[in-house]
Amino acid sequence: MRLTFVVLTVCVLLAVLGLFGGRRRQSSAYSQEPPSLKLEETARNILLESLNDVTDLSSAEGHLHFVLQNQKVRSQRSTTAPWHQQAQLHALLGQYLGNKFPHGSSKRPVTAERAQVLFHLLENKLYPWIPSHYNSSLEWKKNFAGRGLVTCVPSKYLEIALTNLKGLRTIVGADLPIHVYYADEDDLGMESRRQLENIDGVFTFSLSKIYPMRLHGFQMKPFAMLASGFAELIWFDADLIFLVNPRDLFDNRDYDETGTVLFHDRTLVEWGTEAGASIDWSWVHDLIGRGSDYLQSSHAFAGEASNIVDSSAVVMHMGRNLLPMLVVAQLNHDPDTYAHVWGDKETFWLGFELVRKPWTMNQWGMSGVTFLRRNDSECSGPTTWGNVQGADLPACGHMGALNTVQMIHFSESKLRGPAPFTTQPVGYVPALDKLWHATCVQFEADDLKEFRLSQIGVFQRYIDLHAESKEA
Repeated sequence: MRLTFVVLTVCVLLAVLGLFGGRRRQSSAYSQEPPSLKLEETARNILLESLNDVTDLSSAEGHLHFVLQNQKVRSQRSTTAPWHQQAQLHALLGQYLGNKFPHGSSKRPVTAERAQVLFHLLENKLYPWIPSHYNSSLEWKKNFAGRGLVTCVPSKYLEIALTNLKGLRTIVGADLPIHVYYADEDDLGMESRRQLENIDGVFTFSLSKIYPMRLHGFQMKPFAMLASGFAELIWFDADLIFLVNPRDLFDNRDYDETGTVLFHDRTLVEWGTEAGASIDWSWVHDLIGRGSDYLQSSHAFAGEASNIVDSSAVVMHMGRNLLPMLVVAQLNHDPDTYAHVWGDKETFWLGFELVRKPWTMNQWGMSGVTFLRRNDSECSGPTTWGNVQGADLPACGHMGALNTVQMIHFSESKLRGPAPFTTQPVGYVPALDKLWHATCVQFEADDLKEFRLSQIGVFQRYIDLHAESKEA
């Protein structure tokens, strides 16, 4: 009788944990409403009840391996579950301790004390870098408050960052506090920090004074987002230029539903042969299985693009999504990750998929922004354009309301060539389903859209501001 109950328990739990169905809203060719990933109350209670039998980390690992993989093991205590399965249990326990679902059944109630012990055991192993002045991520979360903007500024980005941050205040009217992070003193010197902090509402922070390890490059982004302490935030790369007040990005139905808005990358195929240039789907499936229906609707999943997300902008409700963001940070801390995906870009949806939490993409696709008249670049084809250097990617535009460009993201190589604030853009192409190549995008002449006069005016003000800063 007891064996029958255990088998039925495992089957029910597996069935529910595998649910990725749900209704889908077709608002564009690449945007559906994510499925509900909430566990049914019965399965939640079954999992929580089973924790009464788990008293230490080794038995927790074995139990998780047994329950989630449905594999019969001779000794649960001798079996170690992969870290991503431990992270799944950690996230479920976090929901439980946050009163997101009931405290077990009346037959065998689960004590919060027992769940909390296991939660801390798992957390100390999974995320040892959580700042030491917090007892746990749950205590860390209690300190999240307000809204803000977050970025990282290494010294090579200082010039564009100064113009960008000044423009946020004086051109597009951004009034949210801005936190600027850097790796350590070698990454951004004292005089550079002084120039940034002279801008109203800008504060600089060293990640080396927050975390017990040195972070660099792509790694810094999710750790800066966590360190900011904002309950809601917008991450933006230092070379991402806003044509609207960034506060507008919070006004989004998908953000209301999931607390996330990620932005599409280009529909780019055969970007390069370097490790991580295209998503390693075999590695991804080892982590998350097949993934949600929402993930499976992507161009990249269908083999029609190399990447899904361009993370130059991320809108995130940290208070609602701390647990998946811990996974995102750990993925970036793991040196193996970048052999399978390009930098931090894909780790955002990976973190959410891994802990079975819904996430959403901006419903408009990536556009191409050109600073050249067509056919005057080195691209080949009947109707093409390149960027101001003529042999690299054009700038990219993140689209917003009424299918207009809200943000322009410049490629890093352009920062080493002509400055972004010297030339007005000629136009843009809403190019979600266009086939991008390594140096250009082909399009029909009628596809090129003109910027609105108001947008041209905003960009001209950035150009003027940059010129004034250079003269000062």
